[in-house]
Order: sequence, then structure tokens, then C-alpha cells
Amino acid sequence: MEKTILIVLLGMFLLVVISGCVTTGGRNTITNTEIGGISAKGYEGKKILYIDSYHEGYEWSDGITRGIITVLNTTGAELKIHRMDTKRNQSEEFKKQAGLKAKSIIEEFRPDVVLVSDDNAFKYVVMGYYKDAELPFVFCGLNWDASLYGAPYKNTAGMVEVSLTKELIKNLQEYAKGERIGYLSADTETERKNSEYYKKLFAINFTSEYFVTTLDDWKGAFLKLQDEADILIFENNAGINDWNDTEAEAFVLEKIKIPVGTTNPWTMQSSLIGLTKIPEEQGEWSAQTALKIIDGTAPYNIPLVTNKRGRVLVNMKIAEKLNVTLRPDLLKNAEIIK
Repeated sequence: MEKTILIVLLGMFLLVVISGCVTTGGRNTITNTEIGGISAKGYEGKKILYIDSYHEGYEWSDGITRGIITVLNTTGAELKIHRMDTKRNQSEEFKKQAGLKAKSIIEEFRPDVVLVSDDNAFKYVVMGYYKDAELPFVFCGLNWDASLYGAPYKNTAGMVEVSLTKELIKNLQEYAKGERIGYLSADTETERKNSEYYKKLFAINFTSEYFVTTLDDWKGAFLKLQDEADILIFENNAGINDWNDTEAEAFVLEKIKIPVGTTNPWTMQSSLIGLTKIPEEQGEWSAQTALKIIDGTAPYNIPLVTNKRGRVLVNMKIAEKLNVTLRPDLLKNAEIIK
């Protein structure tokens, strides 16, 4: 049943992307406008804490932050942001200490609602210390399945993050010489989780998989995959601490032989096609939901949702290098990277 619901939701997300509906998205004041269906009114004296699993400067986190600020900017609510920095520091001990630090900030700040993004903030803060507590939490960015953490709880509402990898593979196969699929990503818990869910939900059989921690290792794996696979899913470079966009792009343009796809916009310099999520959507929804909770809606009465907005991107440098002509309908709905 859970798998069926997720596949239906993915289908709804896909219709939004393919139809071309591609959108992006301190103390503050208030105007009498509508914010995502919420009648705006003064929230002076209310406190909202946002706990980010990662760090400022990571494009995904920055997008969620922009979405939150867009909604809360004129509400009068006080917004405090705390970054756990667990993308650059992945040891179990660091994550536990980051969870404790976040807990101490909650106790000091005493927010009315806490927003958390991505798995580590949920696992090491919400599940670790606040499961079914009185303090309400709104989560986003949990990949595929919140039930891994026993969620939702009575004090949580959330948006589960899903990807369009199956549809991405279909698009890449039009320009491939065979059906072997390779997978390449930073070696993080999230990216290994993504790989497992692609296999579990979509029956994708990766003929080769590489999880790496350095740019040199990434280059080596990328080279191997040019011969071991016919298409390549480049999932994420976040977690490769010495990553260099310019160096990686030059390397790819010299060595690429097979079509590469990604679900993240910041890896498009190394990819032919991207079907990507929009982090601002998750931040906007989280902030809107926090206001609903402050207005009196119980978290457990707010249905679990998935992200539905997306972007189509194509890299014309790589298309030229591979000597492929992209479909007109794909180009019509795509953002072009030259």
C-alpha cells in the first residue's frame, strides 16, 4: 500500500514537470496578503526555529532557506536558523553532537514551531529527543519514506522528498547505445539510501555503482563508467569536500562518451539532462505549515505530502560533445545550459 501511494504521488509530480509547469521559487513585518492560502496576519512575538542538516553555501540548503524566508519575511514572526553541518562532517559522533547542540538551541530559544530539513536533523534531533513531544515540528527533505524513522509523529507534519530518476533514465536511453545503467555519487548515507530506493521502487538494476569521497576518486569512477555503462546517473557531488566545478566540467567535456543525467541542478555542468527538484518549494511549504500550526491546526491533522514542482535542464556543451540532437519537446520545456 505504501509503495502504491508513493508511485501515484510520483506520477502527479511527473505530470507537473512534463507539462512545463517549471517554477522556482531575523524579525519581520506583515501585510494583509495571502501566503499560500493562509490569510496573513500578525505573528509578532511568535518564534520559529529552522534547523538545517547541512551548511550555508550548499545549494539545496540555501534554496530551502530562501523558501522559508519568502513566506516568513512579512509575518512579524522571529526566525532563527541553525546549521548542523553534517554534509561536510559525516562521522556518527559528529552527528550525535550536532543533534545535542540543536537540542540546546531549542531549549534556549524556546520556539513555537521548529522546522527541520533533511534526514540528519530529523534523525538526530526530532527522533532523538522530541518524538511525540508537545513541541511541534515541520520536516522536509526526508528522502522517499518518513516511516524509516517511525514518522509521522503526533507532533510532526512533513513533506517527503521524491526524485524523477525513472523518467530521467527514459530520457537518457534515447541517446544511449545500450541499456546498462551506472550510478555515481558522493559517499553519504542519503545517496546510498537513494540508490536503494531506486532499486526497491523502480526495479532499476545498476550494473555499476560508485560512491566516492574525493574529486580524484570521482574522476576515476567516471572514467570506468564510460565503459561499464551505457548511461550514467550522477546523483550528487555534495560530500566530496574537494569538489571543484571548473575542474570537473573540463574533465567531463574531455572524457565523456555516454549520456549522463542528474536530479540536482548544481551537477548540471557534468550532465546532459537534469530532472531536478526545487528546494524553495520545500521551504515555502514548511513555513506555510508552521503558520497553520501557530494558528491552531494540530500537526497530526496535516496530511503528509511530497514535492510536486520540478525543473528540466539540458547542457548543450555536452550534447555537442556527444553529438546528440535533443528532442524538440524536451528543449521546449527545458532551461538551457550553454
